[in-house]
Amino acid sequence: MRSPRISSLIVCSIALVYFCCNQLPAEQPTVDNASAVKLASFQLPTSQSIQLFQKRVDQAPTDYLSRSLLGQLHLRHARETGDLLSYKRAETELQAALDVNPRHIGARSHLAQVYAAQHRFREALDIASQIYDDDFDNLTALATMGDAYLELGNYKLAKRSFDLLFEQVQSPPVLSRLAHFAELEGKNTRAIELMQSAIDAAENEGISKTELAWYDWRLGDLYFHTGDLKRARSHYQASLKRNPRYHIAVNGLADVAAARGQIHEALGHLQASLALRQSPGTHAELAGLYGEVGDEASAKQHWIHAERLATKPGIHTYVYKRTLAEIYCDQDKRLEEALTLARQELKQRPDLGGHDLVAWVLYKLGRFKEAAVESEKSLVMGINEPSFYYHAALIQHRCGNNDKAISYLKRIKSIADYLLPEDGLELLAKLEQESK
Repeated sequence: MRSPRISSLIVCSIALVYFCCNQLPAEQPTVDNASAVKLASFQLPTSQSIQLFQKRVDQAPTDYLSRSLLGQLHLRHARETGDLLSYKRAETELQAALDVNPRHIGARSHLAQVYAAQHRFREALDIASQIYDDDFDNLTALATMGDAYLELGNYKLAKRSFDLLFEQVQSPPVLSRLAHFAELEGKNTRAIELMQSAIDAAENEGISKTELAWYDWRLGDLYFHTGDLKRARSHYQASLKRNPRYHIAVNGLADVAAARGQIHEALGHLQASLALRQSPGTHAELAGLYGEVGDEASAKQHWIHAERLATKPGIHTYVYKRTLAEIYCDQDKRLEEALTLARQELKQRPDLGGHDLVAWVLYKLGRFKEAAVESEKSLVMGINEPSFYYHAALIQHRCGNNDKAISYLKRIKSIADYLLPEDGLELLAKLEQESK
């Protein structure tokens, strides 16, 4: 069985969902621009809308409304496809709109979301806070503030932001944020309830199938991490029914297959995911699985591809810094560099996952006491993330704290045996035998 990797809830939580209360421009648009606003509500396929608004911008470079809407469409395309360069295109267009009209709320608000998607959380928070300070009714800004606080490890202010949102609107994006926070607190049953409510509300509101696919994937991920493979698989399949090209739902099916010991089926799902989107994380998963079945040549090739994708110049090296550190750590190579990357990422994004990663690299380097300090920080919220407790157990064992190690391993096993790697099961049996 594979060692659990950092949960997709940590990796994917920064993919912001479109908020249902987007602010309209402060200026009254002309009839022509009003039509543009309607089109920008994404009634057309994203690629067609981008072409349409690109023509408008080419014809009128100072049309800041069209530039803002073009930026929003690039942002949507990035979320739909995982294309990181689309975030840069969105940033370029939104900044160009602000060069013409620095007070345009729509452009400022979406620029904050673009920064968050690029892991530039402090910049996102600065913009969103300025908007919210000027207008306490701007719920889009409040949502972005909560997202940024979450990624910066300020969980008290994140919860306060989400609670304020919930007081004003019980929409699917708000419910999904509350579900995520409940999961961070280890309240997985409550998280599942909130996420199901979000799906029900989203279906009643008639939001797009592409957005609904995210909600189903998210609920599937919650079920996977609470030991319910049947429901996890069902929601991953529902996600793909809504959006057949949703690669992270395909990855979810791979996780389920691997958990059931169906390694070749899992390999097939991951190869299908790569056909949809080249991702360093997916290549790393393939490398690990090929290693399990003894295909070292294929494993090596996928490690190479994973590193190449994570180190591409530009936005990739910024967004995939944590992923690259994990890749090095999984291979037990370039560990000092992995530690540097992990610490840089923790400074940039001081969340639970950042502390866990630093702890795991320190463990691999044999610096167990330092690792224990970081590991405990990753558990402070009570999150039921198997990989965090697996890492913590091994670290505590090497520090001589076997009672803690047993407790952490049992916590994983109580959720589901498949979430505990074989070496973890062996260590638990050994330590329990020694404690008798």
